[in-house]
Order: sequence, then C-alpha cells, then structure tokens
Amino acid sequence: KWKNVATTGVDLGDFGYGEGKLCFPGTGCVLDFNDEIPSDRYPVPAIPTRYQTETALWALIVLPIVTILFLLFAYRYCRTKKKKKALQYSISSMQQKMKIDSQLDNLNEQIEEAKKKKENLIKERFRLQQRPETWTDTDKTLVEVMPSDSEYWDIFYRLRQDMPTAYIAKVWRVQNLPLWTYYSFHKDRFVSMDIDENEGSVWHGTTNLDPEVIYNDKQDGFMMQFSQKGFWGRGIYFAEKSSYSHMYAYKPPTSRTSIRNSFSIGDEERPRAEKADEREMFLTKLLVGSEVFINREESPAKAEECRRLTVPPVNPDTNLKYNSVSGETAGSKVFVVYENGRAYPEYLVRYYQSKARDENRTPYETR
Repeated sequence: KWKNVATTGVDLGDFGYGEGKLCFPGTGCVLDFNDEIPSDRYPVPAIPTRYQTETALWALIVLPIVTILFLLFAYRYCRTKKKKKALQYSISSMQQKMKIDSQLDNLNEQIEEAKKKKENLIKERFRLQQRPETWTDTDKTLVEVMPSDSEYWDIFYRLRQDMPTAYIAKVWRVQNLPLWTYYSFHKDRFVSMDIDENEGSVWHGTTNLDPEVIYNDKQDGFMMQFSQKGFWGRGIYFAEKSSYSHMYAYKPPTSRTSIRNSFSIGDEERPRAEKADEREMFLTKLLVGSEVFINREESPAKAEECRRLTVPPVNPDTNLKYNSVSGETAGSKVFVVYENGRAYPEYLVRYYQSKARDENRTPYETR
C-alpha cells in the first residue's frame, strides 16, 4: 500500500515532506535536510599529520629493537633455566655417587672381613680335618717314601701284582692338605646321604700331562677338563690293575731330555729320571660310591651308548644317578667318575720294567 511521504513543485525550494523519514541504503534515515545526506562518492582518506608520521617511523624503529631484546631475554632465561636444571641434576647425581661410594666402601670392608673370616674358617677346618696317619709334619707336597717304610713295600707288591717285572725307582707320598680336604668333603657328603663310600685304591696314568698339575693343585686335583672321551664317555678313568694304567703312564724327562712341558721336575723334591725307561703313575684313593657295571661289548648299540655317557645312568631303585660307572677292558676292571673331587692322588710312583733289578735304583729286593 502506497503512502505519501513528500511533495515537490516546479520552483526551487518548492519541496515538502510529511511526517516520516527518508532512508538511504547503508547510511540510515534523516528527518530533514539539515541532517547529513549521504553521497554517492567514495570517502577521501585523511592526510596524516607530521606528528602521526614521526610516530609511525619511531614505531618502525623501536618495535623491532624491542622484539629482538625480548627474544634475547627469553633465550637467556631459557638457557639459564636449563643450566640451573643441569646444575641441580649434577649436584643430585654427585650426592648419589657419594652415597654409592660410601656404600661400596662399606661393602669392601665387609668383603675384607668376610675374606678373613673365610680364611680363619678354612684354617679351623684344616685343623679339625683328620689327616692320614702316614703323613709327616712337613710343608712339602711331595714326601719321598723310603724302603725302610712299610708303605714302600705295600706299593711295591701292589705294583708287581700285575707287572711282575716292575721295580720301584722312587715313591712319593702326596701331602696336599687343601686337596685332601676337598676329597674328604665328598667323602662326608656320601656319609650324609647314606651312601656307602666304597673307597678303593686304584691306578691312574696321566699320559703326556705332568703329574705335578694334579698333585700341586689346591682346588680339584683330577679334573674333568683334562679328560678325553673313552669307552665309557668323557670322564676320569682309573684302573684296578697297574698293567692297564701303565699304557697311559707319564714318561719323566732324564738329564738328557728337554723339560719344556715339565714344571718342578728336576728339583730336589722330584729329580729327573735316571734312565729313559722310567715311568710315573698315581696310586689313587677313589670314592666309588654306588656303581653300575656296564658291559660295552654286549652289542654295538651298547658300545655306542657307553661312548655318549657324560654322567652315570639313573639307579631305578633310588631314582638317583649312580656315583660311578665300571666296566672291563684290556683284562682290567676300570672305574669312571664324572665329577671333580672324588679322587685323591695318594702316591706318585716312579718305576721301570726289567728282567733284573737295578741295584742303583732299587737297592733292596724285598723288605
């Protein structure tokens, strides 16, 4: 519905409008011509004054400087904070190290005290350890047994029992207290487990290994580490007959042979052999314990089974492993053990074989 808002005439100024407003898009409404009437021209930007120009220039100069200074301050602040944190960590780490060092010092003192206590206990154990009645009061490991001793002739007849042409050149008793204590420990272990120790006296040849490696050792004596695989696997072999161990006897050097692979041989305790026909082997105490006899000649399968042994088989009556394996070869019964400490080298026997006794080496034919 239309509404009259204004009138106009022919003459200039002949214009009137009623009660209402004249409105223009984007500008608003006016009540009369005294109000500002919108223009159809774009507004002209104001020209900045000198003050405004100088202020803008200063802002362009100062603002980057302030920004740079702020960044420098922020960088130094972060770096200082990192250094402070690193210093705190360093101090904390140093305090922890000092604490650990203090604990280590205390442990070292405790270890030294434990070592002294261990040494005293070992000495006390040695003191309480029952020694063989045949031992003499000496610091020597090898003690020569003379023909005036009954031991000499016991060994002599034992040697000739299977080697009737054998004669003793020298015999030494091995008095190695730590090794004897280690052997006795295993003996006591058998007793505590209600196992018959079944102690035997057997022979052992060391082949190319100097016997000193065994009789001078303070820890193990006969060692599995030196053993090679035999008919009954890898173990330490001992023989009932001297004739069997003679095949593995050690050949001591004479005055004309090199002692490159020898240790103490040639000193007063154990001199060199007088002649090249002399040999050495041990007469040994052995804790046989529970044994199982295995006939390796039963079949090729049984022989192969024996060669693969690394421990004795299980005893079906006790569900525990046997302590030793025994068998027969070359006319002699042999015993095999698969752990250290079960044998003690009681005597080192140097002998020779001859149709007739050499009076210089064997001055007496009988006791």
